[in-house]
Amino acid sequence: MIAALRSAKAALEHGYHEICGGEPDSIWADPLKEVTAVLDRADAHQST
Repeated sequence: MIAALRSAKAALEHGYHEICGGEPDSIWADPLKEVTAVLDRADAHQST
């Protein structure tokens, strides 16, 4: 599941930066923030 989320994050980052130019109000911004938050929590949990 984590691998799938990392893949999704890569796709969202591409969309956010390459397609929308990193606009903070783009449709890519919120999903990217959500996936990043989940992965950050998973990484923190694995390091404990």
